[in-house]
Amino acid sequence: MSDVTGVAIDLGGTKIAVARYIGGELIDHYQVKTESGAGAESQITTILALLKKVQCNSSDRVGVAVSGRVDSEGCWHAINTNTLNGIEQVELKKIFEKRLKQPVNIVNDAVSAGLAEAVYGAGRDIPAFAYITVSTGVGGVCVLNGKPIVSDNGLAGHVGFMTITHSTELCGSGRIGTVENVASGRAIERQAQLLKGNDYTAKDIVEFHLAGNDWATQIVENSAAAIAELCGNLAAAIGISIVVVGGGVGLSKGYCKIIQAFIDTEPKLFRVRVERAQLEAQSVLIGALIG
Repeated sequence: MSDVTGVAIDLGGTKIAVARYIGGELIDHYQVKTESGAGAESQITTILALLKKVQCNSSDRVGVAVSGRVDSEGCWHAINTNTLNGIEQVELKKIFEKRLKQPVNIVNDAVSAGLAEAVYGAGRDIPAFAYITVSTGVGGVCVLNGKPIVSDNGLAGHVGFMTITHSTELCGSGRIGTVENVASGRAIERQAQLLKGNDYTAKDIVEFHLAGNDWATQIVENSAAAIAELCGNLAAAIGISIVVVGGGVGLSKGYCKIIQAFIDTEPKLFRVRVERAQLEAQSVLIGALIG
């Protein structure tokens, strides 16, 4: 990863992280909680403050990966308004390039992570694979011959908003019965709230599951089953053979094995192999710099 040098920003539904890399080595890193109800200007101000901490300057290569839709003009849009509010037609590329006085790469966070895994991680030398992040939301990208599939409107890869049989509720995207409604960290927290009446985080619920609490295991398995169904759908649509899974929930202990167990109940043609993201949480940051 000797070409990974510069400053990378990851603006997700849960956290905003800024990191400095030199020759592929993580030199400096800061992160804060994402305020999901904050507007674009507030999010940008937070990022600029973190950039000062890593001493970002005009000679640095800068890459910004964001949750949500990024169109071909570098404009940022939220899709699920329950995750990010007040984000619509934000000219993020122009704003950062004006503030930093240098070129800035703007990309969707899942596309960024998928590219990093294609070049340096679990997707290396794989002709057709999908990267799926299971975190605050559910995102993804399909990668063919090392290149992420993207579209001018930035919607390509937002697999969390595909509909599945496991879900029947209204999603923040406006669609009914989406993967994100069942599998995401927010969905996991909502199911726990309904079941136990407590404001547990997704991380708490995964820990309860790992400790042997049946109610938590059922919620985690519901999430994994939804992702498994999504994997079968992507196999049918794109012909992928491998799914690389990342994100806070996706990287949790044993989660990929649960997905695989559900996938293995599918007809043979639709069974794919599930791999944990090799670059783990750094995949988004690294991808922002090489994109």
